[in-house]
Amino acid sequence: RQTILQVEKAKIWQSDGLPLMVRFAAVPVNVLGEIKVVFAFRRLESEGKASVDKLSGRDPLTALSTRKKFEEELDRLFEKAKEESVEFGLLYFDLMHFKHVNESLGHNVGDEIIKMVADRLKRLLRTGDAIARSSGDEFIILACDLSGKDQILSVADKICYAMKEAFLCGGHELHLGCNIGIVTYPRCGHNASQLIKNASFAAEQA
Repeated sequence: RQTILQVEKAKIWQSDGLPLMVRFAAVPVNVLGEIKVVFAFRRLESEGKASVDKLSGRDPLTALSTRKKFEEELDRLFEKAKEESVEFGLLYFDLMHFKHVNESLGHNVGDEIIKMVADRLKRLLRTGDAIARSSGDEFIILACDLSGKDQILSVADKICYAMKEAFLCGGHELHLGCNIGIVTYPRCGHNASQLIKNASFAAEQA
């Protein structure tokens, strides 16, 4: 049975003597009866850049807003919604089978899938909508200026359809699917954390 070594974070040195933080995998292969080891490396973001992303409220992998930043923006929207009596909705989205992808194909493939998901979601946003990466394979989508529940259901249908398309990554064709929880203001919550919590619970039920 083939054993693959995966190291999430390690420091190596370039030929010019500068250090480099990487993630790598080591795979034994049989070459004409002789066992050799093939290494695959991926450069990690520097701690400095990661710190800048964190301070700016940006997810370093997808460049989307973080959940914390999203909650701050949502709280400001609540004040406007109360004054102008507008309705908006949240969709809490997560991938199906993503844990299996990470465990069987490795985190490099998992990261590429997450970036592909983020790109597909970005293309579906309407003017005024927003999106954030909550954690792992979970995303939050803000649907603004709703004229009724049918409108947010239409957004959810478009997301489901987009996620049915195969993900081509690392030589694999992956079909994952998704779960979506939907809530609306003011019916399902009166502050950001409450609304997101209810949307997350709805996704779990889905």
